[in-house]
Amino acid sequence: MGHILVPWISALLIGTAIVSTYINYVVPEPYLDEVFHIPQAQAYCRNAFKTWDPKITTPAGLYLTTYPLSYVAKCTPSLLRSVNAWGVAVLIPAFVYNILGYIHPLKRPSEAVHEAINVALFPLLWFFSGLFYTDVYSTVWVLWGYLAWLRGCVGCSSIAAWWALWFRQTNVLWAGFFIVLEVGRRVRGLHDRLVDGERKVVTGKAVATSGKATGKRRRGKKRKGRVEIEEKRMEEGPEAGIEAEMEDGPWTIDIKSNGNVKGRGVKSNGYWKKLLEAVRKVEPWNPVFDNEVTAEDFFFRTPITHLISIIPNILALVSSTFPYLLVILSFAVFIVWNDLSIALGDKSAHQPTLHLPQIFYFTLFTTVTSLPLLLSPNLLYCFYDQNIGIYITTPPSSSRTRKSPKLTISYTKLLRTITLLTIILAIIWRNTYFHPYLLADNRHYVFYIFRRTLLAHPLIRYLAAPVYFASAWTVLYALKTSRSVNVLWVYAWAIAVIGTLVTAGLVEFRYFILGWVIWRVNVRVESAWRRWAETVGFVFVNLATVYVFTQWGFEWKHERGVVQRFMW
Repeated sequence: MGHILVPWISALLIGTAIVSTYINYVVPEPYLDEVFHIPQAQAYCRNAFKTWDPKITTPAGLYLTTYPLSYVAKCTPSLLRSVNAWGVAVLIPAFVYNILGYIHPLKRPSEAVHEAINVALFPLLWFFSGLFYTDVYSTVWVLWGYLAWLRGCVGCSSIAAWWALWFRQTNVLWAGFFIVLEVGRRVRGLHDRLVDGERKVVTGKAVATSGKATGKRRRGKKRKGRVEIEEKRMEEGPEAGIEAEMEDGPWTIDIKSNGNVKGRGVKSNGYWKKLLEAVRKVEPWNPVFDNEVTAEDFFFRTPITHLISIIPNILALVSSTFPYLLVILSFAVFIVWNDLSIALGDKSAHQPTLHLPQIFYFTLFTTVTSLPLLLSPNLLYCFYDQNIGIYITTPPSSSRTRKSPKLTISYTKLLRTITLLTIILAIIWRNTYFHPYLLADNRHYVFYIFRRTLLAHPLIRYLAAPVYFASAWTVLYALKTSRSVNVLWVYAWAIAVIGTLVTAGLVEFRYFILGWVIWRVNVRVESAWRRWAETVGFVFVNLATVYVFTQWGFEWKHERGVVQRFMW
């Protein structure tokens, strides 16, 4: 941890401690999901490890984390909650700060520490620093795994990824995220090593050929014509006669020119050897994800070249990703042991449900919460130019002939936009799902957001399609302009985010935390005022939600005397 981080973390820790103390004063007893988590943690503190509440859906990672506290103090709700406060105010900024150093090496330390604090202030994270939920340390361990992967320590990263499963089972998808990244890194390294090795071999052959030609030239009379052949090869260059190379973008195939010499027998397995050699030399195409990336790069060249490159290197890739594969294997064992269910308890209320609109809710939430970083006239212009592209051009005033304005339409862009909007509308039509808990529990903000938007009128959900389209484009555009990730990273991140969300029938903003955090650390922010706008916005939302949580209590008619509170 750099010294510049200490005062910032100290200030955040003090502020978080003050708010947490206030929450403990107003709400001293377990609330909502804490009714399950806190008694379970207290049971572990009493060494009652065989005690388990069947309503708990996640493994015991949070309770094992707080267990050491039982040796120094009584596991009261306030003490257990303080563990999350420590995670938000200290661990998350420390990990994010170091991650930013790898992703954005040119960023000044003062900028990196400011963004690290902003990530910790993210309302969905910071709010739970005052409660005893699993979300904080689920994020901590995934960030730890990401940092370890960036440092090249696959073993450490896999341990962090495995421990993250003990806080939320869907974190197995972030283990898959690390696997994809590691495969991309290893395939590129193996290809570069192969290319470097061939260059050395070609250079050595050229030197040997040069020596042979010199020797033949001295005894050219004995072997007529041999000297002339060698001299001709030397004039063409050392690579001539060794291999002919065909290149087309990312495709690089070397064809041995001496494989069809007259008078030599060709073995049947020679073709397979050549094919394997050609496959081995296909360059894995993985460009930076920016505005220059084409649809061909994204949908064809990158996935196809990587799939081809995996074939001859499968053993090396299994070896390099083996620690992550053990994480996946342990998860599979858990699923089998748990009667083929991902939820540990209360299985009937947490059945996997295909819920594709969750993708739209995530991108919209990400866009809204990050508007201080994204909104600009250039953003609006780029959106119009890339997705609509209808312009009216006026001839110059100096023109002698009077011409009427000309309408320019990019039919390709319009067709692409209409197609995507049609897909979004079809998903809304066929797959919109409202979980019974969403419609019944009025303690969460999402209940009121849905009641006043999508549930207000049947047509509103369809009118939201252009908004979903714009938000998804904005999330990807922020990555493109940052130029900090490659195409394969986008695939890995999208698979992890989509896999986490589309199987959840219940819409909870907490499910968006990890997808947003990993996205945010890869978004480049150059402007200081944007960082400060993000800070001010997050602080305002945090203070408002804490105030509402502590001061706007209400009672249900069927539970008189029990105070209910609004929260994320």
